[in-house]
Amino acid sequence: QGRVTAVTIVEESRAYLDAARALAEEDGTSERHAFVPGDFVSVAPGVGPADLVTLHRVVCCYPDYAALLDAVGA
Repeated sequence: QGRVTAVTIVEESRAYLDAARALAEEDGTSERHAFVPGDFVSVAPGVGPADLVTLHRVVCCYPDYAALLDAVGA
């Protein structure tokens, strides 16, 4: 209890997704990660529920921030 047991990373940039995968492999946690390529609004229906969602430099730059926030809250 009290530790992260699963992480899902949704990222449109393949380079960023590959970097995240490499970091997870480096620290030995890759088996707890799911790496989902794509735009979150598009792939959200296939991503399970989450206890925590982070959006680093996303909301301000996303073309339809309302749709993004709706998808995150669904």
